[in-house]
Amino acid sequence: MRRSFRNSWRFAALLALAAIGSAAPEARAGAITVSGGYLPTGDPRFLYVFDVNLNPNYTLQYGDSFTIDGLPGVTNTAGSPSYVSGPYSTYFGNASIDETNSTSPYSSNVTWTYRGNTTLTGSLDLGTFSIYTTYNYPTGTQTPFPSGETSPNVSYTYNIGGNTGSGSFTMSAVPEPSSMILLLIGGAVPAGAVLWRRMRPAA
Repeated sequence: MRRSFRNSWRFAALLALAAIGSAAPEARAGAITVSGGYLPTGDPRFLYVFDVNLNPNYTLQYGDSFTIDGLPGVTNTAGSPSYVSGPYSTYFGNASIDETNSTSPYSSNVTWTYRGNTTLTGSLDLGTFSIYTTYNYPTGTQTPFPSGETSPNVSYTYNIGGNTGSGSFTMSAVPEPSSMILLLIGGAVPAGAVLWRRMRPAA
């Protein structure tokens, strides 16, 4: 039951993240481009979701990696699974976690490492990466960030094809599934009305 619930949140997160990514221009910062969002899962924990792209003229090789810096609430303990979807999902293993402080909520750097034997050359969608927080936030908490920011700036570093670098992106709140359904209905109803009028036989 819990797994199906989590899968529904993942699906909602992927859909919402795709919508966010298509609506906002991405800033290129070297070898990769990262965009992301977060949403509550009801545990009461949060799910972070990241879409990662390899930029043109760069190459991804075995052992290359990228790290999302300072994610609140992620601890190096059991119960914080990582998840990857996309064309190259099988080439990435579970995330490694490096705790950067021991205060509550914990703040950690999360790293994904490329384990594929195939060398990839951009421009490519490397996949969608996600990780759950392990810290139990108070019920009703709307954001995992200590300052309560809804759209904080998040940094990342990478080692891709012998190139090291860093970048940043705005972490946006992902709409709840119910909000997304209402949004889809709101767009579908007018479109359906127009289509019905066009298909209706002339009197």
